Amino acid sequence: MTSVIEVSAAEVTIQLKNQGDESYKYDLYGDSIVVTRRFTKEGSSSYKIKSRDGKVISTKREELSAICDHMNIQVDNPMNVLTQGNLGT
Repeated sequence: MTSVIEVSAAEVTIQLKNQGDESYKYDLYGDSIVVTRRFTKEGSSSYKIKSRDGKVISTKREELSAICDHMNIQVDNPMNVLTQGNLGT
């Protein structure tokens, strides 16, 4: 007998360090920015951008784009997330 588990949604959460002179809206977000993206089986997705203490600051894709631009994060470039130690020779 086999059972089927049906999932209606999934979430991916990342935490970005937000410290130092180049921090992004430090007074609003604090030491880290937590980004959660939720995907549904119907094909929709949504964002929650939270401060370190869990307060939702924004749900807009535009705010996430502004954060990525400020931190020079290129999400369409997989080499961007690899540190030198993780790169092979």
